[in-house]
Amino acid sequence: HDTTSCMLTWTWWEMMNATEVMDEVKQEADELFGNGDGRQLKFDELRQALPFSFNVLRESLRVHSPVPVVTRVALEADEIDGVRIPAGAVTLLCLDAICRRKDLWPGDDADIFRPHRFGIAPTTSPQTGLGDGVDSWSFLPFINGPRNCLGQHFSLLEARIILALLVQRYSFSPAPGQTGIPHAYKIPITPVDGM
Repeated sequence: HDTTSCMLTWTWWEMMNATEVMDEVKQEADELFGNGDGRQLKFDELRQALPFSFNVLRESLRVHSPVPVVTRVALEADEIDGVRIPAGAVTLLCLDAICRRKDLWPGDDADIFRPHRFGIAPTTSPQTGLGDGVDSWSFLPFINGPRNCLGQHFSLLEARIILALLVQRYSFSPAPGQTGIPHAYKIPITPVDGM
């Protein structure tokens, strides 16, 4: 749950600095949960619910990747963009850099938190509805392919529900002195001055 709590921490940071996003998340939560009248929601309702909150979390993951790098071992020799990779070589993927590459994300704002960049998709797959011209391999907070994160769907569902319930019940603002600067050595990456 460390990476999920990290995702929520950065999401709160971004929403505290973009109150219109927090207002939209709260409105969505109010529409689903109402005034806390005890309405029982079925799993299928929750699984497809809170699509904007889902995008807010995805955008938070895109801008603040909790796990900055992953390694893989090349099973066979390959060549990528003229660089030879021998079999058995350990390769390092910098997820944070991929998720912020301006040539992979439309517009000139790949470094900016903007949840509306994602479309509202009829599914809760993190790789679906990334926006026009965005390849699913450009969004890698859960990796991609056969060795992706097994807990990604649960994490995003859990985080959406937590986000919705908290934003309904509490007001959030940055504490004095909070900067949102990422910790340089801690993984998952959290703000250096806490949250």
